[in-house]
Amino acid sequence: MKTSSPRSWRQVLAAGVLALSITACSTSGTTDDAVQVSVTDLEAILPTAEEVGKGYQVQPSTDDDSGSDDVTDAAIEAACPGLEEAFGDIGDENEDSNVAEVAMLDQEGRGFEVKVNAEPTLDPETVDEKIDMVNGCDVIKINDENDSDITIHVDAERIDDFGEVGVDLTMDMTVENDALSTPYEISFIGRTFLVGTVSVTVTVIDGGDPETFETIPADIDLLDEFSAEMETRVTDLLAG
Repeated sequence: MKTSSPRSWRQVLAAGVLALSITACSTSGTTDDAVQVSVTDLEAILPTAEEVGKGYQVQPSTDDDSGSDDVTDAAIEAACPGLEEAFGDIGDENEDSNVAEVAMLDQEGRGFEVKVNAEPTLDPETVDEKIDMVNGCDVIKINDENDSDITIHVDAERIDDFGEVGVDLTMDMTVENDALSTPYEISFIGRTFLVGTVSVTVTVIDGGDPETFETIPADIDLLDEFSAEMETRVTDLLAG
């Protein structure tokens, strides 16, 4: 029986659940006195593979990595009724012209991603309410095109260590398929925080052996290292 690759399962989460977290904390746009920065400005402060090191290589962006699909959207709506209606269409931010991002993989399939958005996506006044709503979601259940049963548990937590306000979103996914001897487990940790008029999202993702489907833990050290680094870079950018 055909099974999905670890990379395609990552796309399910990247397209659906991570978009859910960002959309759930979105605001209507910048304020009148916001410092305006361009996508070119944002791209210039993204980390390079050389800066990340550890064998990470930049992955080319493809249309398949953006947005979300109907099956994922329906699963999120079932687990979190009213979320899409309350906070807008899931995945819309991926089409935002004010976003710059980079995605990398190492030789073990571990992922590292950084996204910067010139329009704030966190509101300090409502972030706790949005976190409670995300944490109130049921387990998300998806049956994909390869007849794999995917379950996703999402946990959001407020952080105040980076920027003005931030959220850590942990996503634990389990994949079961008749072709797998044991369930395949993979986790994401996505951190979004607000620096002035720019939001930053840093994500680390478990890797996986494509033959044995053994999970390789994400490089957690990169999360704090590049959260601090991106906070400095955005602060410097806004200071001119």
